Amino acid sequence: MRRLLYTMDYLVNIIGLKAKDIVTRPVLLGLSMEKRIKPRSQVISLFASEGLVEKEDVNYFTMLKIKSSEFMDKFVVKHQK
Repeated sequence: MRRLLYTMDYLVNIIGLKAKDIVTRPVLLGLSMEKRIKPRSQVISLFASEGLVEKEDVNYFTMLKIKSSEFMDKFVVKHQK
């Protein structure tokens, strides 16, 4: 139960997703905070702070669900200097 609350808190208060949208996509609550959610949101935050992406333009639901290789291609490799 704590893991679920921790994940919801992070998704709502740190990433800025709406609770009602998370509830309609319960698969997000099963994702690993340490292996997927936090690292990916930190990458997006870093890119946003450097002006490489607009945080509002990122679909977090898709970004969190895609495979690691797809995430790397779509976000990391695309923005490598």
